[in-house]
Amino acid sequence: MNATPQQESISAPVQLMSDNGKSNNSADDSKKINLTQARKILGVSPNKMSKLVTDGTLHYELDPLDQRVKLVLLKEVERLKQLSQKGLN
Repeated sequence: MNATPQQESISAPVQLMSDNGKSNNSADDSKKINLTQARKILGVSPNKMSKLVTDGTLHYELDPLDQRVKLVLLKEVERLKQLSQKGLN
């Protein structure tokens, strides 16, 4: 069975290169993780994670393959973690 080009792009890892041959962060900029992964990165409780999502601090979208799963951008989680660390210093 042959995979269509669209199917291949979903499963194949993508690494974009800039003109100078170095990796481009554009592929990482769109990486999404689920809320459990985000919660572990941020080090918050499930209740706090729920609050971050419901109050709009962290925007999510539903996983197209499983509508029960909420996905967030990894770069947004990392940005939020940096902001919380700055607040502690």
